[in-house]
Amino acid sequence: MNNAITSLSILKVHWDEFQKDYIDNFVPFVGNLISIKDYTEIKIENFIIDFEKEYGLKIPYFAMKSILIRAKNNYSLIKEENHQYIPNIKQNPFQNFAQCSKDQLRKHNKIISELIKFSKDKYNKEITENEADDVIIKYLKKYDIDIVFLSTNSNSLLPNVSPQKELLYIFNNFIIEINNNEPMLFNHLLEITIGHMVSNTILYEGYQLIQGNLNKVTVFVDTPILIKLFGLEGPERANAYSELFEYLKKNKVTIKVFNHNIDEILNILNDCKNWIEHIDFDYNKASRVMKYFKSQRKKISDIEHEIAMIDENLNRYYIISEDKPDSFENQKYEIDHQKLIGIVKSIYSNNDIYFDENNAERAIYNDIESIASIFRLRKGKKPRNIKNAEFIFLTSNSSLANASNRYEKSEVNYSNIDYCPVCMTDTFLGTFLWHNSSAQITNVNRKK
Repeated sequence: MNNAITSLSILKVHWDEFQKDYIDNFVPFVGNLISIKDYTEIKIENFIIDFEKEYGLKIPYFAMKSILIRAKNNYSLIKEENHQYIPNIKQNPFQNFAQCSKDQLRKHNKIISELIKFSKDKYNKEITENEADDVIIKYLKKYDIDIVFLSTNSNSLLPNVSPQKELLYIFNNFIIEINNNEPMLFNHLLEITIGHMVSNTILYEGYQLIQGNLNKVTVFVDTPILIKLFGLEGPERANAYSELFEYLKKNKVTIKVFNHNIDEILNILNDCKNWIEHIDFDYNKASRVMKYFKSQRKKISDIEHEIAMIDENLNRYYIISEDKPDSFENQKYEIDHQKLIGIVKSIYSNNDIYFDENNAERAIYNDIESIASIFRLRKGKKPRNIKNAEFIFLTSNSSLANASNRYEKSEVNYSNIDYCPVCMTDTFLGTFLWHNSSAQITNVNRKK
């Protein structure tokens, strides 16, 4: 049984209980692990290893350091002596952790057993407990936001998983089945999903770099973010992203988009216009935008209206469009495009065995151009935090952000500095813009 899934649901329980920022959700895990291991001294490197073994969650070094500092300052679970962390648990304030863990494990087991039964009864496919665990984790990594949308809107579309992706296809239909007929079981899956989203917020090295005034920061947004913001995948997504953009404006962030990303939106909409009423339309090959249009019975004229609205939508959210900086004039700051492309393709193929390099070629090219443009704009500067970053590329694609981060680590000396990455996810930036306001975080995450 995979400990990570149970841990994710425990995270959601702690989130509901504490209603503080995301770091606090991990402190009870720390207190429980200290009790289990009976440490005399806590070395962060070793603690990370023990934490992963016990809970299935791998926390980056600096994130774990911040969790331990929170455990020391707010809960007195540890103390610091001669630059060493020493356990200080006289009375564990999280006595209910063990019972909570048992409760969530019981719910986890119920999901696994019902999934195995569903697979056997409906598809005559026998799967093991490990296979069931693996497909849940795989699905969460790709589609966690869709499960949340399904919980708030019965008309929202779960990702269309083709029958060739056998286990994902079965689990996709299992979600639909329990959403319709087993609300208690679906609610527990929702707890796991939100726990996954909470964990993704902190499982990102460099999160402590969010500090200071952001009035000198320019954020360039990726194509999928604008698609969601403009309502091209439905009003629920538009509402969630409009709040993010409002908060960026409150923080006096300048918001821009490269013209090649606008062209990408136009290409998607024109493709929808060409196929929406076509006799050979294939739902399995359709984009999310097309699937939403189909679900709303949109016509060619409706899509033409959306195309005409692009400039108005940009103006509504105070988004400035501009060309990418010239590569010839900025040769000194050029990146190794082929190296970054290789990293992107490697991560994409590892995350999705059905990744089609040919179909993704144009999108990858645009992503690389956007990231390369931020390097040009930064002109070799290595900002230590966001307020000094000047330029950031914001994406909803965590795999792209990871690839960019991996490339930067291979090119930049990280040994003595905290380095604000060129590319980061909307979940990461948005959450930590709001992390001092639990009410705002709760509201936004419920909508997301």
